[in-house]
Amino acid sequence: MMLGERRGRASHPREEHLLPLHAMAGGAGEDTGRQAFQDRVLGSLQSAFMFGG
Repeated sequence: MMLGERRGRASHPREEHLLPLHAMAGGAGEDTGRQAFQDRVLGSLQSAFMFGG
């Protein structure tokens, strides 16, 4: 759930919904990554990030 996002619980109703994010963050290690994509989809801001090259 994003900090400050009031609708976060509706987007992520159970904790296991966020497990892929935790796995990706752990696998990135010390790499801060970079934003590869950002756009609005049906009024919702969507982003993608790349790590490791």
